[in-house]
Amino acid sequence: MDEVKHGKVMKEVNFTRTVQFVKFAQWTLDPKKQTITDGDESRELEPLLYKILCYLLLNIDQIITRQDLIDDVWCQHYVDDNAINRAISELRKLLKSEKFKGVIIKTHYRKGYSLAVDREIVLFEDGGQSSNPEVTPPPTKKSKKNYSTILIGLMLLVVAITLSMLYFLPAKKNENQAFSAFKEHSFDSFEERAITWQEAYYSYLILHPDSNYYAYLSESDTSKSIVVRSMKHDDAKKFTFPDSSVEPLGFSTSLSHLFYREKTADGACAIWRIDYLKETDAQKVMGCDKQIRNLLEVDNRYLLYDKLGFREKSHTAALYIFDRKRELEFRISSPNASSFGDQLLHYDSSNGRVYFKRMQSEFTEVFYTDVEGSNLVQVATITGVVNNFTIVDNQLYWFDLLSQSVKAFDIDLGVEVENIKNNSSVEYRNIWRVAKDKYLAQQKDFEVVTTLYSKDLVKQLDIAGARDAAALENMDQFVVISNVDHINEHLLSFLDKQGRVIRQVQLDEFAYRVKVNKSNSLIYIRLDKDIKVFDLTGKLVNEFSFDEKVVEIEASNDSQIAVVVQKGKINRALLIDSMTGKQRLLPIRDVLWFTCFTESKCITQNFFREVRLYDLEEGAFTGQSTYVEPFFPNFTLFGAELIYFDGKKLMEFDPEALSQNELKSYDPSEQGNLLNMRLIDNDGSYLTFAITRKQNAITVFENK
Repeated sequence: MDEVKHGKVMKEVNFTRTVQFVKFAQWTLDPKKQTITDGDESRELEPLLYKILCYLLLNIDQIITRQDLIDDVWCQHYVDDNAINRAISELRKLLKSEKFKGVIIKTHYRKGYSLAVDREIVLFEDGGQSSNPEVTPPPTKKSKKNYSTILIGLMLLVVAITLSMLYFLPAKKNENQAFSAFKEHSFDSFEERAITWQEAYYSYLILHPDSNYYAYLSESDTSKSIVVRSMKHDDAKKFTFPDSSVEPLGFSTSLSHLFYREKTADGACAIWRIDYLKETDAQKVMGCDKQIRNLLEVDNRYLLYDKLGFREKSHTAALYIFDRKRELEFRISSPNASSFGDQLLHYDSSNGRVYFKRMQSEFTEVFYTDVEGSNLVQVATITGVVNNFTIVDNQLYWFDLLSQSVKAFDIDLGVEVENIKNNSSVEYRNIWRVAKDKYLAQQKDFEVVTTLYSKDLVKQLDIAGARDAAALENMDQFVVISNVDHINEHLLSFLDKQGRVIRQVQLDEFAYRVKVNKSNSLIYIRLDKDIKVFDLTGKLVNEFSFDEKVVEIEASNDSQIAVVVQKGKINRALLIDSMTGKQRLLPIRDVLWFTCFTESKCITQNFFREVRLYDLEEGAFTGQSTYVEPFFPNFTLFGAELIYFDGKKLMEFDPEALSQNELKSYDPSEQGNLLNMRLIDNDGSYLTFAITRKQNAITVFENK
């Protein structure tokens, strides 16, 4: 059925889920996979081209104007003619085949486009078969009586709308005025109440779309349970899994179902649902798809979730809907290649909107679409880490993990209107807005522990947020950079060989890397777009600012800093004199890290984990190369040696021969998941940075 939007009848844009295939010319379109095949060759359609093709197939008997494409396909007020021309041209190229020499898309001079071939729509077995499904032909003739009735109806509608506007406009104006001022405060004005008292690890906190229920995983030395609680009455129901690995995935939007993934001790794995209000057995929903991360049941038939593996990329997720009756999966989002994929955030059952976030390298985009994926609308662009998402009174609320703040965005005004900051020393993994002046919080269930290992000492350092370290070889000291971002504590700490803090220097912003130049006794600190240069007493002696992001730094020969900066998608290699600031641009492509160990020879790592030698005099690579394990480089100069961390152990690297030998290994059972290792002394002393679990709590913040 056509939709009326802004007084214009919108033509059909997407096929419904009842459609299995569409046959036209030599091609067969699969709406589920968004591919076409001629029996021998299969081609994947980009989202825009797929939408244009569906539009032409659905409106086969009509001429599609450029304005139709702008309104119904692009869904914008204006689209450049060249963009439409390019899209039609690309679609025509995609439809070319040796099996069919005729015209598929016909151009009507100064009118538009139409499909020049017949098409057949094949439905699933429970939906029948038709060449024109769900199409109601418009009446060709109207009587005067009908015309008069419609005219009177339209006049009454206009009067009703006018009266409604007069009634609601003052209230809306006051609402806009109320949110015109940005409100910033903290959780200091709230009272925090603990919901959990047992000493345990609490994780996987998820909130029901209507905020009335929430669930979490509770793990102690004696039990492992999923707990579902009522937000209003604090009633709880516990489901225990003594010998299984289990994680809650999401709720049903209309029924009292909780979904979870369970892997038993014998290796069996599946996704289950269980009723948290009735005493019933769990039901198996589907096999163990470990790529599914967040899940919602739209009704008793369809599951909505995000899943990793889009375009065969293990780190990129897209949104899917699963028809449990047919056991078929349909993709409803298409993240762009430069993003880190999409994550399901929320389903609003009142209007059928599916909210999700798309993570880019430096910002997060929030969109909504429908369960068909046919109407994509961008709601907001957010700087920061969006951890969760709720809607209260037409405002978006989310938790920014790095700044430890709950932020609010007004959908109508299109601006951020509130920021509630956590000023305490306790850090949170998640905070949800559940009602007016009421927030559900999960304390962090992990921490980064920094441990010093020497010949006669194993000691955990008392430095929160430690990130990197480097040795001051001539002073029997080492330095550590640390960040506790939400309280703006960024430190350069000097420690002795016993791990005792001697002095600390406050840094302006988040510090990513610390390097030491042994030859001229200088310390280099990498910030986001700056490099700070300190002497061995902690005095700032120089600093360099860039328009681009600083990707990596390394101490180089003499007083030089080897710097990689990123502009757009291009990385540039610079040699900078740390005292004079003189810069030299090196013609090294695809560089992630480099350093020069003589006046003429440099060693580099690129995007493909390839390590190569570069000759400055020749202006070219020498031809020698090898590969290292980590994608992101983790080399550091230690005296005359080059050391790198491969994710599990420290390796000694010979830059001349491009060979490597194991220097230090690490037993993960000692501390936890290893993030980094650094040598801090010639005697073999080293630091480890490891993620370890810690006991935490679920709490509620309420206004005092």
